[in-house]
Amino acid sequence: MNTKNTSFLIDLLFIVALGVIVSYINIPMWSGGMPGWCDNYGHAEKIWFTAESLKHYGKLPSWDPYWLCGYPIHQFYPPFSYFVAALITIIFNNVYIGYILALEGASFLGGVFTYIYMRRVVR
Repeated sequence: MNTKNTSFLIDLLFIVALGVIVSYINIPMWSGGMPGWCDNYGHAEKIWFTAESLKHYGKLPSWDPYWLCGYPIHQFYPPFSYFVAALITIIFNNVYIGYILALEGASFLGGVFTYIYMRRVVR
């Protein structure tokens, strides 16, 4: 086997292993209900509100009247993560699945891109 194929197989093995690790770590999140730590309920509400705004108006919201007596929804967090989670929520018609898949996808892709970056830096 030549060096290029070996390098590709090693990269593929590490990426698959990363997917298994991310899936294993997130098993408790699939046990049902929204995870109760940190700001998860607030993020879930923003995902729900963004999904509703996309469904009814076809655009991202800028103001959320349901959170904190009115709130500029993207003041502290950029809209891309909510947009992705809202699209998943619209597809599956479930905020919980949208939240978890967006979180797992971000964890996995963050690891993959860090690995690819480090492979290029180290070479």
